[in-house]
Amino acid sequence: MLRLRKLREARNLSQTKVASDLNITRQLYGYYENGKRQPSTITLQKIADYFRVSLDYLVGRDTNDLDKLADKNLPPLAKKDKMDIAKHLDNLANDLDTGITFYSNNKELNTVTRNVLYKLLKLSSEIAKYGISNNT
Repeated sequence: MLRLRKLREARNLSQTKVASDLNITRQLYGYYENGKRQPSTITLQKIADYFRVSLDYLVGRDTNDLDKLADKNLPPLAKKDKMDIAKHLDNLANDLDTGITFYSNNKELNTVTRNVLYKLLKLSSEIAKYGISNNT
């Protein structure tokens, strides 16, 4: 299943980590990834939940895959729209920085997660304002 590898690598995860989180052996997960074995329906559901994708995407039926997220036919955003997006991202980052409680799966975010999210929001805000240079 080529999408398994793509999903895992996009998240910078090892086969060992994913297998451990799914409560299966690394070897079995590797077989799934290489198409040597097919996971059961229950295991497919666990994998889809783990990567937060649909079963259709996981088995190759969904055309809205990661490669098509950026629609090249959309018109470019106006400068005002970019600045509005940046403002909203900055507001979220500031909320995180000032101690407003954020939750994920009914659990308060820990300090490390809050810091990572803060940095990502600030970076996203800069990208919204100024774009991404092809030279980086």
